[in-house]
Amino acid sequence: MNWAFDFSIETEYILVNKELKQPLWYQDISISELEIIFNTIKTSDFLNLNSNRTNLYDETYFPYQVEGYCFKKKYTESVCIHPKGIKIKGPVCTNINQCLNIQDQLFEQISFKMNGKERALAILSHHPWAYYYFRNEEGEKKECESDFKSMTTYGPILKIATAHPEVLLHTKNKKDFVERVNYYAPALIAFSAFSPLYQGQVALTSNGRTIGSVSTLQRSPLTPLVEWSPKRETEIEFKFFEMALSWEEYRSFFTASLILLMSNDLHGSSNEQQKRESLEIAAIDGLKNDDLRIRLKELIEAGDQLILDHQKKGTHLPFNANDLDLLKTRYQEATSPACLTKALHHKPEKFLSFISQHYKREQDWRIKLI
Repeated sequence: MNWAFDFSIETEYILVNKELKQPLWYQDISISELEIIFNTIKTSDFLNLNSNRTNLYDETYFPYQVEGYCFKKKYTESVCIHPKGIKIKGPVCTNINQCLNIQDQLFEQISFKMNGKERALAILSHHPWAYYYFRNEEGEKKECESDFKSMTTYGPILKIATAHPEVLLHTKNKKDFVERVNYYAPALIAFSAFSPLYQGQVALTSNGRTIGSVSTLQRSPLTPLVEWSPKRETEIEFKFFEMALSWEEYRSFFTASLILLMSNDLHGSSNEQQKRESLEIAAIDGLKNDDLRIRLKELIEAGDQLILDHQKKGTHLPFNANDLDLLKTRYQEATSPACLTKALHHKPEKFLSFISQHYKREQDWRIKLI
């Protein structure tokens, strides 16, 4: 039996002034300017990207959006939108290769359009200099603070769905599955950590330890790591990974998510308090932490076992042994993209290098590449 899965992905990008090599913040971003750029993109440009499920359940599908936050102005009914960057929403696809190939084409397409406006898209999971996007007016409600922190973070959302609910056996009890994700996700955050900068410098704790994932620390501790789509009962959204420099890494993200969904060999479980403690460890210690490395090893071994089980049954999995290679490499080396400074120079024409020794602080809180 071959189970059919659907895959889609959303990715968020920081906007950069290409000429000045400055990452832009909400004061610098014109929503109307971005909408003009979006309006130059023809529907046919992305609806004919070899996806046979582009419009599975959303008739208004369009891949590009201004990403940001809305908030209500004090004493008024008006709503302000503070833009922080661009989101690319990929179409629903029937395999991981197709999903990532289309996302790459969509990335190239909008990058080409931005290039004509002296703008570029940059990949990082936390804005390199911004901290709070909005200073509260006196009397502004405090409960908005978590949104203000999330405003500075950027990340992918991976969506996996199937027409065969029996494949998602472990998701029938949602509480149990959430606690499974709570246990293993911190190890995968440590694996994907890519937000080592804060306010223009390498992020440090109060006692001088480096932070690999500022993004994880900035998000509200109550933010769910996994959610069920309101539009489709059997679609699950994984929201804890960080932005990646290569599509190979996103393939690893999908592979790890499928293992969480399908494996019978994962027995770890964490409640909300344990999750918050593990997330802080993941953000600071990363895969140098022995407990997180053990969790990642369990996940890898569960993936190997899934492959063996399906080979014996003659059934098809949407991933293979090669898709575990990056997980195994980082487990062995106890590294993440935040540690690998050389990785920040991968395809420099696409990904501007956001590492602190290439920056100098400016009085206006802008950061320039030297």
